[in-house]
Amino acid sequence: MALSINPATKVILVPKTYLSLISGSVYSLDTNQFRKDVMAILSTQAYAWLTDAFSHNTEVTMSGVTYSRTIEFINGFTIEFENGSYSVSCTGSNHNIADVKVVNSVSLIINNSAGLTAPLEAADVWAEVLNGTDAASALLSNAAADTGLMKTYMALEIGDYVDINATTISTQLSSLSITISEPVIGTKRFTRTA
Repeated sequence: MALSINPATKVILVPKTYLSLISGSVYSLDTNQFRKDVMAILSTQAYAWLTDAFSHNTEVTMSGVTYSRTIEFINGFTIEFENGSYSVSCTGSNHNIADVKVVNSVSLIINNSAGLTAPLEAADVWAEVLNGTDAASALLSNAAADTGLMKTYMALEIGDYVDINATTISTQLSSLSITISEPVIGTKRFTRTA
């Protein structure tokens, strides 16, 4: 069975034979080659009418460091691995395959690399507190909009406090042992002290 796309459902079916065996029940998926193969299918006349399946940013080299490519599957496309009890190690790019994977018994080993992260600005958080708005809710919204690890970490840490008011936010942060530190000049971020 070959890699295929159902145009009616936008499901990309990945057969086990498409994957490379690593050992035992662990297989590898080269996500960049996968992107190219999906693009080849979508560029045929039968699929030309479909919307784009993914957005792609190639590798970028800055100051001698090469940052990984990113592939994001979009527009309602989902990825279904042939069902079975095996794992798939995804390599070759940062991607959102876990977000668009059809749930079955196949497990994914993501292998995404965070690279640089955007720190949480303390001034933004305290502006929310001083303005009397729900700071926890604002932090959670920022975390959802930004893939920075610190913002994601904060969303996980205070996710249970979304409905609290600004008066109790500092108490809640204190009970979570979260403080503000200054790891980089001009920026401040929340870090866990315990």
